Amino acid sequence: MSDKKITLQGYLYDEKSSYLKGPALAPPLIREAYNCDSANYFSESGMELRPNV
Repeated sequence: MSDKKITLQGYLYDEKSSYLKGPALAPPLIREAYNCDSANYFSESGMELRPNV
């Protein structure tokens, strides 16, 4: 198994949005959905993608 890590960082920013505001609300909502109890942390190849939180 690989010991490589990926880090994603969400920015609360929607100043450049040309139509509707709201993208700044996405990062915490994505984290909440990703860390919920019904999440499946395995890829199609079987690799576990569990967050280190």
